[in-house]
Order: sequence, then C-alpha cells, then structure tokens
Amino acid sequence: MKNNMYSVYDQKAGYYMAPFVTQNHDTAKRMIVNAIIDPNSSLSLCPEDYSLFMIGTFDDEHGIVSNENELVCNVVEMVQVAREKQKVFKQIDLFEENKDG
Repeated sequence: MKNNMYSVYDQKAGYYMAPFVTQNHDTAKRMIVNAIIDPNSSLSLCPEDYSLFMIGTFDDEHGIVSNENELVCNVVEMVQVAREKQKVFKQIDLFEENKDG
C-alpha cells in the first residue's frame, strides 16, 4: 500500500524535520493540528515559521520510496482548526463536570 511521506519545513532554521508517513493530506493536517494543541510543541509556539510538505510516497509492500516536494499548507493556516478543536475539548470537559456533579 502506498502512503504519503510528509515533513515540516522550519523556515527560520532552513531545514526539514524528520519525515512521517500517513495516508493522505487530511491525516497529515490532523497530526499538525494535534501538534499545535500541544503547548510543548515548537509548532504551537511559532506556527508562522513552519510549512507542511508532502515529500514523497512510501510503498510498504515493495519498499519503494518516491520523491516529491509539494506544499500542503502553512502551519499557521491550521491554528484556527486547532482552536476550534480545543473549544470542543473544553465543552466536553464542562459537560462531563456537570454530568458528574
């Protein structure tokens, strides 16, 4: 099965972070959103410094890697999605508190 390989480019440092493999752009963006929500992540501190690229594909059946370099999004574009997700988490927490108390 072919999966996409992604890497986050750090514009300030001028390098690509270690790549990760996932099914498609949407699942890669979800991983970025989760990193933005994490207060210990460098993506949450300076999202404007980072961009997500699809850098290739990995065929796990045949062990073949292909090269590409496609901008998927700037990380700052995902900040609003992360904020919305955090609001939902807070609403769930409030619901759970009210249900238990």
